[in-house]
Amino acid sequence: MKVYKFWLRAQKGINDEQKRLNEAVEALYFALLTRLIRYYKTLENPTDRIVIEWDRYRDEYNVSVMYSFVTPHAYFSLECKGTKQYEMQYYIDDTIHTDEISRLFKGLTFFDRKVLRTFSEPFPDFFQAALKCQQQHIRQL
Repeated sequence: MKVYKFWLRAQKGINDEQKRLNEAVEALYFALLTRLIRYYKTLENPTDRIVIEWDRYRDEYNVSVMYSFVTPHAYFSLECKGTKQYEMQYYIDDTIHTDEISRLFKGLTFFDRKVLRTFSEPFPDFFQAALKCQQQHIRQL
């Protein structure tokens, strides 16, 4: 079943201010993603550099997620809610990388569009399950 993505709906029927905010949140997300990739490439342990990166703009199975980047230590996604507002959802697991990943946000304001995501299971379990079902989107940095 094909779904109509919220971000496509947001392209129409929003005012100029909302459009600019959405564009800013999207640009900030990709700026953060660039920093994350740069950081993960420096890690010595090869298993720490395994990521799931998924361009989901055309994903037919999820109406809100536009882009996902998941590491063994953190989760980041760009989403468009039914309200036609973009937001960045994130989660940073409590590991030796927590402080450094948190520092990557420095200078990036998401206009109150940064939402802490919760998981019903421990994050390492979530990541291992995601590795099993998203093999086509796995890469090592």
